[in-house]
Amino acid sequence: MIKISISASLILSSLELFLSCNSKTNFPFKKGSRIGFFGDSITYADHNGYVELLQEYFKKNYPDYVLELVNLGKNSETITGLTESEHPGPRPFLFDRLDHELEAHSLNVAFFCYGINCGIYQPPSEMIFEKYRTGLQLFLNKAHEKNIGVYLIGPPPLLLRSLSNNKNFGPYNWQNPYPNYEEEVLSEFRKILFNFKHPAILKKINIHNTLAKASTKAYGTDPIHPNAIGHKIIFEEVIKALGLKKLLKIASTILIICAIL
Repeated sequence: MIKISISASLILSSLELFLSCNSKTNFPFKKGSRIGFFGDSITYADHNGYVELLQEYFKKNYPDYVLELVNLGKNSETITGLTESEHPGPRPFLFDRLDHELEAHSLNVAFFCYGINCGIYQPPSEMIFEKYRTGLQLFLNKAHEKNIGVYLIGPPPLLLRSLSNNKNFGPYNWQNPYPNYEEEVLSEFRKILFNFKHPAILKKINIHNTLAKASTKAYGTDPIHPNAIGHKIIFEEVIKALGLKKLLKIASTILIICAIL
């Protein structure tokens, strides 16, 4: 029994040293970092989505880093400045507020997740794609001017199977999207984003594939907004992209061994 206790103690000590060393060398953020999340209603999520899951995760697992996550998502917002004619008023345009937000929050890092609204649910056009490219370039330029590193999150899927009243004819809008909006518009936005090069970019994160595979669980009747399970999937994809998921798995395995001993 004494030998077993000593072995468990040694393992726990090694685990503590392992986590300490790895958190210092592999943790993606500096202590006291303020991290802003820019996006539309999927990011905003009534302050009860993936951003808040990330804040809870960092507080629990990395309390010494004292990270502050700021949810800067805004319902209906785009980076293209477009609005469909049936929308109740103009859609918010990120660049009407971006300078103010950057000044007000003194961010060290920013996450960016736009696309679902940016094509305003219309058929594809080069005008829409060019406006998306321009918006992405402008966001990255402004972040770079402030020495803010950026994580780009690709647009999530649009799941029209969830929308029973979707028609095959216009006028198209968020309630009646163009039937091939996912395949012909959002997929092009993802290509633009994942092929984009800019010195402000820290990493690009693909949330589409996992959300699409788990769509029956990750979405309800709303084809645009993931449910709680969907937000958990986005959270997990971000954690994985930050290189933290593998570290926690190793720690969990060691703790299981200790429990057996």
